[in-house]
Amino acid sequence: MSQDMTEGAISRTLIAFAVPLMLSNLLQQLYNWADALIVGNFLGEEALAAVGATGAISGILITVLVGFAVGVSILTAQLYGSGEREGIGRILSLFILVLGSAGILIALLGLVVVDPLLQLLQTPLDVLTVASLYLKIILVGIPFLAVYNVYSAVLRGIGDSRTPMLAILISSITNVFLVYLFIAIFGFGVEGAAYATVIAQMLMTVFIVFYTRYKHTSIRLGFGRATFDKQTLQNSMQLSLPTAAQAALRSMGNMMLQTVMNSFGSQTVAAITTAYRIDSIGLLPVGGLGAAMATFAAQNKGAAKEARAAEGLMVCLKLACGVAFAITLVVTFAGNALLSLFGMAPDTVAIGQGVLIRLAVFYPLFGIVSALNGYLQGMGDVRFVAYSTIGALATRIGFSYLFAPLFGSMVIAYAEAFSWACQVLICYWRLRQRRVTLA
Repeated sequence: MSQDMTEGAISRTLIAFAVPLMLSNLLQQLYNWADALIVGNFLGEEALAAVGATGAISGILITVLVGFAVGVSILTAQLYGSGEREGIGRILSLFILVLGSAGILIALLGLVVVDPLLQLLQTPLDVLTVASLYLKIILVGIPFLAVYNVYSAVLRGIGDSRTPMLAILISSITNVFLVYLFIAIFGFGVEGAAYATVIAQMLMTVFIVFYTRYKHTSIRLGFGRATFDKQTLQNSMQLSLPTAAQAALRSMGNMMLQTVMNSFGSQTVAAITTAYRIDSIGLLPVGGLGAAMATFAAQNKGAAKEARAAEGLMVCLKLACGVAFAITLVVTFAGNALLSLFGMAPDTVAIGQGVLIRLAVFYPLFGIVSALNGYLQGMGDVRFVAYSTIGALATRIGFSYLFAPLFGSMVIAYAEAFSWACQVLICYWRLRQRRVTLA
């Protein structure tokens, strides 16, 4: 059900909304974990490296869709907070058409450029063919992800983070079952993991469409002349385009970083991409708080309660830093055991552990960045967040290429920590410009 964040205790409101977001993100990561665990243990380290080598390319396609959805969610939350709720169905219908069509085009284009991109990224030759097959199958699910992300964005904008979580829960259970069935029982190989993921994504999308029609009868999906309202499209694009561009450029940057990683060989690719799977899981609670902060700020901005939004930022900063520190301890002491689950050789695990510990030390910085970015996005300052994120990415890429000879494969971790520090300083400067008082 929807949640009005303009009233009530701030900490309770943020946590209540953030927990389903965290669980949703955790379940989404099960896609990657199930693929990696089963692929690594049943098909070997080379197959695991092949799946990992596709991450940067699939990431750029998916994150552009998610970037658009962030803007849709912010606009929806602002309308919900201001009481202008009749426009929410129009936003849903409009972006189903826009992003659904974009998803189809992205999938078709991706099928054409997969092989050249993998070669451009210097994907190790011993995993190139398998990586190409895996990625081409994954692309089939992009249009379904586009539709899911529009529904998820609108629902989160009205304060419903539970329905997207249920959709992902069903999808994740399906994915884990099918990956094991296709690989361990039917012996499909790496392509079995890709088939399982696409089927699970289809199921997730079907569920959220029909469940929303049943649960939120006031959000009416309808197509016609009113769907193409110029003002709605313009308002949406002002928020969506910067976040989509930010996501695209960030993913392109990750592709450049993938090149650095690939230069160390398939063993290092397997180690670092697996370390990042654990890193992604560890940071989910912090990311959930940042996303909750964005919706909280947007609803309160729509309700003309900017002082409450600023108060919420201070609460979110404390929560995010505390949670991030706890995760640092868990990852530091349990990282080696978690990496060993993926069927890698001990020396490969050692490489992954080195990266993971170096990242974990700086998790509180990521907590601060997530809270600040969430607040600024919710207040409509999406262009600045996009510019600052792109700037931080540029420093990360430059650091990686410049210091790779000095730090070797560990440069990936140091570069990311440095980019977080840069973002904290940039965002703090922006708050001073906006005269936001943290007390």
